[in-house]
Amino acid sequence: ALGGELRFLAMDEPYQHARDACHWTAAEIARNAAASVRAVRSVFPHVQVGDIEVVPGTITMPNWVEEYAAWLDAWQAEMGEPLAFFHADLNWATHYEPALARVSAAAQSRGVPFGIIYNGYYMDGSSEEWMASGIAHFEQLETEGAAPQHAVFQSWDDRPRRVLPETDPAAMTHLVTSYSRPRTYLSTAGGTQSLEGRLERSDGQPLAGAPVMIEATPLSGAGIVSTYTLSGVVPAGVTQGQVQICVNECGEAGPHEMVTYAIVYADTGGARATLRPGGPGWGISSAGTALARPLWDSDGAGLRTTATASQHTYVNSPVLAVTPGARFTVTITARIPPATAGSGTFNVIFLAPTEVGRKALPFSPGRIRLASATTGSDGSFNVALAWGQASGEFQLDARYAGTAALWPALSRRRVLR
Repeated sequence: ALGGELRFLAMDEPYQHARDACHWTAAEIARNAAASVRAVRSVFPHVQVGDIEVVPGTITMPNWVEEYAAWLDAWQAEMGEPLAFFHADLNWATHYEPALARVSAAAQSRGVPFGIIYNGYYMDGSSEEWMASGIAHFEQLETEGAAPQHAVFQSWDDRPRRVLPETDPAAMTHLVTSYSRPRTYLSTAGGTQSLEGRLERSDGQPLAGAPVMIEATPLSGAGIVSTYTLSGVVPAGVTQGQVQICVNECGEAGPHEMVTYAIVYADTGGARATLRPGGPGWGISSAGTALARPLWDSDGAGLRTTATASQHTYVNSPVLAVTPGARFTVTITARIPPATAGSGTFNVIFLAPTEVGRKALPFSPGRIRLASATTGSDGSFNVALAWGQASGEFQLDARYAGTAALWPALSRRRVLR
């Protein structure tokens, strides 16, 4: 009545919820949703309608990519037109990359533009932390080649608390301006003995004096002992926490085998604890079907966990003293084979006295630091690679970390040594 025009409508997870709660088929869900859309179009005939769904799909949908594809087809059949967009609400605490590529291909092959909602992690303890997580999410995803057609900046969490100004690292618009920074590009060439490359801005100008890190990740085998870190802010008023090894129970499932050797918790309030996984005070899920047992190998004492994709468990540390509002870091020493990626997470859980928050770190194989370099005046570098005794097939990454004014850049290839 006031002259407004509704141009876009986003449905929020109609497929997932109707499928799980009502056990409807894709065609039934499409008919039900279409009735509402037709009512809207009786007032706004030109409104474009898209969908938001969780990616990866829930554990109740083991074939979720195929199910989402069937849902897109059902909507096309019901309405005579494709969805205006399909936006992914990513579970950032999962090994989401392979799933993202599959669902993106399913949407785009049907003429449906694919988008990603960029946001922080819902358990982040401050607006600054939420914003930093959001920036890290889109930097990692897009430098690894998964740029969507639509970039969406959205929050349904209680963070951030401010929208403006965009220069404020705790304000929502800072997420947009960070995404809008000039891009950088890194090209590399060479064999297994040395690597040369060039770093430049999106306008083709060389980027001089920039640090470049070269690392290798094994693609098969038992993995290498590496150090992993998980950091954040202890929730206000919380004085207790614990560390958890979660296998196939925290959003993902897959074959699993790894050894966790040591875990250290420390925060800026002075709380500190050194934990021996599987030692005194550790608890194993009574309903777990995966194996968790202590071992001693050439790298020391540790806890070995093994599971098939259908087995699960979690192992909890003793309860730790933490400092309310302090910044914390959990340092984990573990051997994680490449095949274990996507089978769970390390978690730090905050208790008051039941769980009030957590931070998660997905299992991923360790990396070998091969070299570091600084680009010359023409943006180029040439450096020898220090492999040591490492052999096999590797993912070789040359990475520029970026700055507040420039995007990071990544050059990736496979090598056999």
